[in-house]
Amino acid sequence: SLLLAGLMTPAATRIYSQEVEGYDRALAYLAGVRRAGEPVLSPQPPACALVLGQCDYYALQRGYEEFVIRRNGVLVDRWTGSPLLNTTGQLAGLIQRGGPTWFVTDCFRLATRYDDDFVRTVVEQFDLASQERGVMVLRADGGRPAPVIAAQSTLSPTIPFGPLSLTGWARGAPLAGADLPVTLFWQAAAPISQQFNTSLRLVDGDGQVVVQDDGPPARGLIPTNLFFAAPRPDPKTLKLPEGLPTGRYRLDLAVYDVATLVPTGDPLPIGWFV
Repeated sequence: SLLLAGLMTPAATRIYSQEVEGYDRALAYLAGVRRAGEPVLSPQPPACALVLGQCDYYALQRGYEEFVIRRNGVLVDRWTGSPLLNTTGQLAGLIQRGGPTWFVTDCFRLATRYDDDFVRTVVEQFDLASQERGVMVLRADGGRPAPVIAAQSTLSPTIPFGPLSLTGWARGAPLAGADLPVTLFWQAAAPISQQFNTSLRLVDGDGQVVVQDDGPPARGLIPTNLFFAAPRPDPKTLKLPEGLPTGRYRLDLAVYDVATLVPTGDPLPIGWFV
């Protein structure tokens, strides 16, 4: 540890210190809310075991090789013995068992150490319970059913919204009085230094906004300054009013800077339906 600290730049040392403190605080929070038997996953099993007494799974897909050994035919963390969980199937199966499943990770690792389908499962299935210095305590409860897809599009070329690019979208069937699920997919078109939110709007034939859903892509679990080439999901829900008249509607999309509320440009249509 002393050698590592000596080699690190002052800026890197500050980030490292914040992350360590973030894990300490996040795990302390989890210790106060978790019940016995509820599984805990983390890319930092030693910290997890130190605070909680155990870490049920070492959850990481990239960069784990030097930290695992094989025991009884299973790869486990060499320090705690926590079994490696490194596939989306393992994650989905654990969630589907029912009851709370906890995942303690930091934003940077979530953005860089996992495959696209793993990240999508985390975004769709876990809710943010607590966050400390970029370290998140996420909770899943038994698994949410995937929305039925009625229409989808993969965009080529992608549609630019400032430094973000829309790579595709998928939606359910629109029914008056029901929720319309829409998932947008974003990637970085250029390096991003700030947080952007997205605004999805249902617009009627007269150009009036009927309903909209604003919020961060990836449900805020990955900040947009950690968006890179991999497309990230952005689940939205449009609550369609009762008695919505039959007619032609369109989906408009806008992106804006959270700090200034300044949009990257005018809203753009991405789809139409009756």
